[in-house]
Amino acid sequence: MTTRMGAPANPFCTRYHAPGSLAFVFEPARGAASAAECYARFRSAGFRGEIAGPHGTGKSTLLRALEAQLKAHEHPTVAVMLQSDRRRMPVGWDRCPAEAGAKSPGPRTILILDGAEQLSRIDRWRVWRRVRSLGWGLLAATHQSLGLPALYRTSVEPALARELVAAILAQNPNLPRLVDPSEAVTVLERSAGDLRETIFRLYDLYEARWRDTQVRASAAAQTRTLG
Repeated sequence: MTTRMGAPANPFCTRYHAPGSLAFVFEPARGAASAAECYARFRSAGFRGEIAGPHGTGKSTLLRALEAQLKAHEHPTVAVMLQSDRRRMPVGWDRCPAEAGAKSPGPRTILILDGAEQLSRIDRWRVWRRVRSLGWGLLAATHQSLGLPALYRTSVEPALARELVAAILAQNPNLPRLVDPSEAVTVLERSAGDLRETIFRLYDLYEARWRDTQVRASAAAQTRTLG
């Protein structure tokens, strides 16, 4: 069995800040003040819309919040996540969910497409056309606009980074407080506004400071022993 090096627990571990584990912080100037308002914009746009913003600015987290709204309004959903190593739609993505039925008179089925910018232009056109032919709605998250109605534009300002880091630390009040939320501002700047990269760097910072405390404690204990 391998012994873990570093802190026995790190508040910046992925499980504490994965999409859905933290509440999305809405800024009305970016499109909506709440998930309910964002859903209302989506509905008004004919159940077509996009969430756009740079990498690591909370798009996936916002998608999770909107997915909860869709389920609350009884929309069947089909969720697809694309990445740089997975740039094609999975086989069978366009099969109707079992609970929807092929000709259900209920709420519209919604395709939730995370990483929509990974599709080539022709593949994107095919997906858009297929969604329309099925009568589905389309909710896409993308790095740059794809021409869908804009629901929200994500970005991470220093104050927001500070607030989110404070929330992460508050989830683990019993762990040593080796990082202060104010440090998120400097790290965010070094990470070019990418909150995900900021948290990864804070993880490394926490580990380094934990090791430093252990070295100092060991040195102090040795000094006492020699004394």
